[in-house]
Amino acid sequence: MRYRIILILVQMLGFIMSKLPYFLLEQMTEFLGWVLMSIPNSRRRLLISNLRHAFPNWGYHKILSVASESAARMFEMGFFSLSYPFMSNEQRRYSVFYDKAAETKLEELRNTGKPVLLLIPHTCLFESLATSPLFRPFSGRSLGAIYRPNKNSALDEWITEARQNVGIKTFSRKEGIIRARAHLRECNWLAVLYDQNAGLGGTASTFLGRICSFSPLPDLLAKKKDVICVHATAKRESFFRSRLELKDITGNVKSISETAHEYLSQEILRSPNGFPEWLWSHGKWKINNLIHEIFLLQEKFNEFQFESKSEHSIQIFIRMPNWLGDLVMALPIICAIRKGRPDARLSLLCKSTYVDLLNSLEVADKVYALPSSKGLKYFKDICFLNLGPCDAMLMLTNSWRGDLESILLNTEVRLGIEIKGKRPFLNAPFPVPKEIRQTHQLSVWFKMMARYCHFSPPSMADYCEPFGMRNFSSTTILVAPGSLNSPEKRLPVMYWVKMMNLIYAKFPDVSFKIIGTRTEKEICAELYSTVSVPSVRNLCGRTTLIELSEILKSSKCLLCNDSGSMHLANALGVPVFAVFGSTSPQKTGPVFNSPVKIYKAENDNFLDLNSVDEKSLNKGLMEFLKELG
Repeated sequence: MRYRIILILVQMLGFIMSKLPYFLLEQMTEFLGWVLMSIPNSRRRLLISNLRHAFPNWGYHKILSVASESAARMFEMGFFSLSYPFMSNEQRRYSVFYDKAAETKLEELRNTGKPVLLLIPHTCLFESLATSPLFRPFSGRSLGAIYRPNKNSALDEWITEARQNVGIKTFSRKEGIIRARAHLRECNWLAVLYDQNAGLGGTASTFLGRICSFSPLPDLLAKKKDVICVHATAKRESFFRSRLELKDITGNVKSISETAHEYLSQEILRSPNGFPEWLWSHGKWKINNLIHEIFLLQEKFNEFQFESKSEHSIQIFIRMPNWLGDLVMALPIICAIRKGRPDARLSLLCKSTYVDLLNSLEVADKVYALPSSKGLKYFKDICFLNLGPCDAMLMLTNSWRGDLESILLNTEVRLGIEIKGKRPFLNAPFPVPKEIRQTHQLSVWFKMMARYCHFSPPSMADYCEPFGMRNFSSTTILVAPGSLNSPEKRLPVMYWVKMMNLIYAKFPDVSFKIIGTRTEKEICAELYSTVSVPSVRNLCGRTTLIELSEILKSSKCLLCNDSGSMHLANALGVPVFAVFGSTSPQKTGPVFNSPVKIYKAENDNFLDLNSVDEKSLNKGLMEFLKELG
């Protein structure tokens, strides 16, 4: 009953529209297009996203202008579909203009007496071809069309009847493929809309520089050798009036569907305004936007080569953690995503302190620095970051502040973990189950990717190969007695002094360097002034992260607490001896496959760093150095 009421209302609206003057209807479509682009909605986001990917050199105002025009054309398509069942024959006759070239080509197709497959793109007036009485084979043959059924059964029945009333044989995409092929075998004409997203069952290809899924239907229908394939475009001339443009594609070495898409892309790129009558609001590249595919490419795209990234490609952002240790622990998940989506431009968003380091590691295509401003000005500056299209953002921070950044950057998919409280700005939050909360942070991130993105690599360790290798010839030992974000992690200075003295007594040819950040100057200075070994330098606060990386790579090993320098050394392949007290190595320990020795309490309990068993500590240290050789 509800469907019938909707049908009656739609029919009444269509009848009224057919009686209104075209200039008034055109003004209505322009107004509706403006309204759609003025209110935040999914269709608006899709329009802007598609145009920004297709035309990365366009300014935002031009994109908005073309998107508004394309939105108006979308409403024009709807108005025409509602109106034509109530139009007179004369109105339908003049809905399409045929120039001499088009008339000649149509006559040529009729005279062949062969079946003709017409591939039609989704321009706003594509349906004007089907309703035009001259777009027919004549001579006892008929025009057929394959259509996608409407969810409203009553409305679908009316639409089908309206098409049949203008002489079109209709075939459902779901049920009528066999009948459609039989229709072609009888030397009739068949129209197919070929440029829709074909989803998981489609053929892997690219369109305007982005991967997409083509429908194999045109190639299946054209298997019969004598089928003539023609690209037929209804190009808009004015409101409710199109011009037919025909192009023969039979005999091309590429697939029929691929060739048709090539013709369409040429038309789009040739137009100064990006051919706005083509429906840019359609989810042509939806395969890039589904959350279960956005971080992991379908297997059917594996044969594609993605050595160079295009500006048209999907762009995935990763909001990096604010602490150095967490940032380094996140590197394996970045490597996994890069392998999962080799076609995507992978960009990192981080504090300016980490930009040079991440660039040196070459883990992403682009690294962007967050603004250094504070308060409300910070969020204002976020809005003016020139990042390009932001299709998805993986939030590796656990704060509303980072989530708000993703909103301000107009990100389509926002993925992150929920441990303490809700994160309302994310549209794909991952509530961490209690049973995995005590596992390693990196494992939690991989669990999140597995749940939402079917991301299940053979082993997390496959992405934990270090970015450097151990220096076997060095005799320099680094000591990092601090920890930036928590003084409770620090082993008292007296223990470091005794360890350094012990090492020097056993290995008199070694030298020491003390490292740390400016905020750790006090503890580093205390160690430097207390230790009695002859060869020691205090580099605390005197190095950038890049310089620190070079020092780490040229050293024999690092002695440290649970700290950012520990994770950085581990990622660079430097052997690490680390003392854990108030934190758990099961949750925040080193993750890369390089030599690591952890000193902690038994059964993974918290260790009181002010009362460490000195004998046990020194024994662990000596075993570590002995293993290094």
